[in-house]
Amino acid sequence: SAGVDWLFHLAAGVAVATMVVGCAFIDVALVRVLQLERERLARVTSALVARADELTAAKTQVQLEREQLQTIVDCMADAVIYIPPDGMVRLRNRAAQEFWPKGLRGDGDLKNCRPPEKWMRLIEKISAPKAVEPHPIFQVNSRSYEFSYARVYDADGSIRGIVMVARDVTERLETQRWRMREERMAVTAKLAAALAHELNNPLGAIALFTQHALAEIKPADPLAEHLGTVLR
Repeated sequence: SAGVDWLFHLAAGVAVATMVVGCAFIDVALVRVLQLERERLARVTSALVARADELTAAKTQVQLEREQLQTIVDCMADAVIYIPPDGMVRLRNRAAQEFWPKGLRGDGDLKNCRPPEKWMRLIEKISAPKAVEPHPIFQVNSRSYEFSYARVYDADGSIRGIVMVARDVTERLETQRWRMREERMAVTAKLAAALAHELNNPLGAIALFTQHALAEIKPADPLAEHLGTVLR
């Protein structure tokens, strides 16, 4: 009985020792796994932070470039508007604000701009270019604007939108009208001078022969009064 108890206690001790050693190995393994996982998470976190920093830097760069582009187009005297095929204004400069009603922002749908039907005809030309495309002239706030436009293409050739440039040509049109009036006046003056010349020739001859006739007759002659009327 004593031997059996001794063997039992020995076996129990060995089992407990084995369990302790096994738990120790498991703990070491778990600690190692946790350490590796912590290191992996640290690398992932570091990569995510670096990626976030890159995205922030890229966003900041894009914002700076957009602000620089906006500053450049705002300095232009001509109105500049960029519109994709959906008809929404994506970029405009200060000069383009003249084409929107007072108090209305120059962004959003082109239906807010006037006259909308002419804008829509320009948008339709994006997908159907013609061999010859005239530059239309709009009247806005008693001013005349000539519009030109260029299509914006992707690298694969698909249309991204259209850039429209409006130039104030009021003074140019006024100058053209003034020149046309001056040319008409010059032509009229030349015609009047030619007509006067053509009239003066026979009138001069009539006056000359009338004077000769008056010199040949007596003052009391009945023809003298008629010749005097012709001369006058």
